[in-house]
Amino acid sequence: MTMINELKYFFEAIAFAANTTTLFVNFKSLKIRFPIYSVKAALNDTTDIERIIDTLFYRKQVMWEHSKYENTEWCMNSLKDLRDKCDNESQTFLSGSTTNDKRHFFATLLRTWGNYADEAYKDIVKSDMTSHSLDVILKKFRKSSYPIIATFLFSLPDGNLTKDNAFKKLEQGSKNSKLTIKQILPTWTIEP
Repeated sequence: MTMINELKYFFEAIAFAANTTTLFVNFKSLKIRFPIYSVKAALNDTTDIERIIDTLFYRKQVMWEHSKYENTEWCMNSLKDLRDKCDNESQTFLSGSTTNDKRHFFATLLRTWGNYADEAYKDIVKSDMTSHSLDVILKKFRKSSYPIIATFLFSLPDGNLTKDNAFKKLEQGSKNSKLTIKQILPTWTIEP
């Protein structure tokens, strides 16, 4: 349960730092930097996070299913749909009646996730369409996307049904893509 301990530390550090000073959280691998109080406010919004996880991760088999159960065309369509849904969600957060750092944080994570889906789609189009290349492409896509999902999941309270179900799919996807816990943990620092 190293992943759980690592991310609990992350959220405890955010909660502590948000109460003491104006600092920034730098998600290095995602190239995203936001004020810590905005990250804390966003990650406390369980309603939006549950909806995002349910529609963009749990119901999207391309995020976690083994590639032997997928065909290339289905995978491409699913990635396009995921990209479009991420972009629509991102626009929803940016075009709300009140745009603030919290909403911008969500929009940035969703836009980044949508970009990863688009890159995977383009990689499949360029590939030789073999199942081996699909495995490699999905592994790269999941390795990039899972830190975003893990960030969302660990902000949900323990015992939350969405969190529990999505964690099972995250573990399944990690196993299917042969990803380690260290590869899917978000990398971040707290900076002045």
